[in-house]
Amino acid sequence: MAIYHFTTQSISGGRSAVAASAYRAGDRLEDRNTGDVHDYRRRGGIERENCEVLLPEGSPGWAKGREGLWNGAQDGERNKDGTMRKNARVAREWEVSLPHELTREQRKELGREFAQEVVNRYGVAVQLDFHSPGTKGDNRNWHIHVQATSRELGPEGFGQKAKYDRADRDLKAQGLPTGKTQLNDLRKTWGDMANRALDRAGHDVRIDHRSLADQRESARVRGDQDKARDLDREPTRHMGPAATALERGKPLYRNGEELPDRWKREPQETELGDTNRRIELAAELGKIQRENASVGRSIIDTESSIGEALKERNSDFRDFLKGQRDNAGSRGTEKPPARADWSRMRELAGSRGTERRNEREATPESIEAAIRGYSTQTGQQAHRNSLQERFGHVTKGQAPAELEKRREGPQREREAPQTVTGPSAAATPRPTLADRFGHLVKDQPKREAETRLILPERMGGSLTPPKEKTMDREANGQQANRDEGTVLRRMEQQPQETAKQQEQSRETQQQEQQNRLQQIAAQMEAQRMERERQKQQEREHSGPDLSL
Repeated sequence: MAIYHFTTQSISGGRSAVAASAYRAGDRLEDRNTGDVHDYRRRGGIERENCEVLLPEGSPGWAKGREGLWNGAQDGERNKDGTMRKNARVAREWEVSLPHELTREQRKELGREFAQEVVNRYGVAVQLDFHSPGTKGDNRNWHIHVQATSRELGPEGFGQKAKYDRADRDLKAQGLPTGKTQLNDLRKTWGDMANRALDRAGHDVRIDHRSLADQRESARVRGDQDKARDLDREPTRHMGPAATALERGKPLYRNGEELPDRWKREPQETELGDTNRRIELAAELGKIQRENASVGRSIIDTESSIGEALKERNSDFRDFLKGQRDNAGSRGTEKPPARADWSRMRELAGSRGTERRNEREATPESIEAAIRGYSTQTGQQAHRNSLQERFGHVTKGQAPAELEKRREGPQREREAPQTVTGPSAAATPRPTLADRFGHLVKDQPKREAETRLILPERMGGSLTPPKEKTMDREANGQQANRDEGTVLRRMEQQPQETAKQQEQSRETQQQEQQNRLQQIAAQMEAQRMERERQKQQEREHSGPDLSL
């Protein structure tokens, strides 16, 4: 992620602003005040093509070059007798880290935007230098050096002190913000510029100009406890050029190339370096502990979510099985339909089936009633032979004596004279019952067989007797109950298996975290032993102390 680094220092107390300019730009400059020549043209890690000097509008021409600019800045701090003031502040420098997520052109644009803001805000001349990461350091250490004059620059040359270089009492008297307030405003300005550049480049990371304590307090106020715990760490200390040079060492060069594993001065560990390493290891240890706690909380939340989901699924599945069982008509417990229900089904199947059933159930009494009804409606005597042909199959199995007795009446009626009521009746022969109802008894056996086969199909059933259907329902109901019990047992066993797997995963993660902690502790112990060994060697080489 992007790192916020913004430091400032003044060049004063006899330090040469010309030497500082030559070192940061990797250039060769001569200091006219002392006559020294500062040549850093062989220095690496400088993007010389991007380095430049930015001036306010209307600045004199001699200020466009580094040598003329900084020699003129030093001349502006001389006493009346021409000597340099010993406590004079000649320049102000800001060292700012550039986000490593940006490209080369994006870093150049961002650095130039900040340098131009300093020029416009304070009316001073600025030297902007871009530095790249060193070969032995952090490869994300892209940064700029903004070296500004301590006095405002106008058409006539240098004038009064810049606002950031005035005393606080003078600023308060003039109604201006103090130096600390100006520095905080400039820090915030840089943070906003960098965040805008990151946003334009499509990155989600952001930097914050506030201290760790202020950021931590802000996170607690808004309720972000995880962020507050992450910020609860000790800040690292700035090492400076001397300690950094000791830590990196000075490699041995031959023909302008660095020799591998050959040192003119070997790297040495410093107290500041040890302090920063201890802080970094402590921060890493705290991060691991927070990750471990977060993993534990997430596992607990996952277990709760899975348990609730399984309960909900089991409840839904039980409701589904219950609905299926209810829709099936409580299989295995429903009684077969009564005979009266079967009769009702036959009636609903159609009138033709009902008529055929009535014909099959005809009795001698019903035949006599039919004859009387016919005579009443037509006023004519029905032919007994026709009725016998119509309903003879019903009385087929009766005793011969009873049949003879029934035939005597029709025989006497046929021998008796017939009465003619009108001319039309004498001319037209009377229709018999066979003529009127013969279509009903035609193919009677075939229709009865079809009725017995078709009726159950019309009712949506089968040819299986009701008793056998009841047995099938009972068997199906028992099988469904067994299947439901098997599914429920599997569902009850699944949460136990899931909890067991999660417990194994938690133990594995805890073991990995413990191993990392042990490795960090071993690394810290090894570093401590190495420092003790080096101190012991130094004492042995130095020999005994013979001073009194």
